[in-house]
Amino acid sequence: MDLDRMSDLTISPLANGGMELSQQTGLDDPDVIELHPCQLRWIAECAGLLPAPDPALLDRLHARHTARIHALRDRIGTIRELYLDEILDRCGAGVEISLELLAISDLAGDLVDDLGTAPRAASVTKNSNGNSAAISVTPTKRGRPATGNALTDAERQAKRRAKQTELPINHEKEAPCLI
Repeated sequence: MDLDRMSDLTISPLANGGMELSQQTGLDDPDVIELHPCQLRWIAECAGLLPAPDPALLDRLHARHTARIHALRDRIGTIRELYLDEILDRCGAGVEISLELLAISDLAGDLVDDLGTAPRAASVTKNSNGNSAAISVTPTKRGRPATGNALTDAERQAKRRAKQTELPINHEKEAPCLI
């Protein structure tokens, strides 16, 4: 028997690492099945040729991914909370950046909702002064202090447009009129 052929079954490797199985069952075209490498591994595990993955390992990986997704959502929320006003005030494309940030935040929130689990409790680490990181001498909220008179997005945009119209026009740099 040939490695690429077993009786009337032809086995061909695919570029993605999978296999193509074809078998002539009659006078019609041969029956063809393309197997992805994941499907090949699963078949080998079912046949007892490969050991099945350790469930404890899968649980540890799931816990790590869950914790990372929660951390991602929290960090994006922190950026939105602390720097969104600054981005809108200082960036020409601040509105677009804030919309993209909101979309990323929503995606991270959806991932957390799909997991349906609470984040793992973080291990308590010690600061350089020997205190727990949970007992901090710095305030928990960083950034500019609240003034109590925050603008809405519409007010902020109107204020920016007003600043743009008030800028003086430098006529010296304009192209001279040739007429």
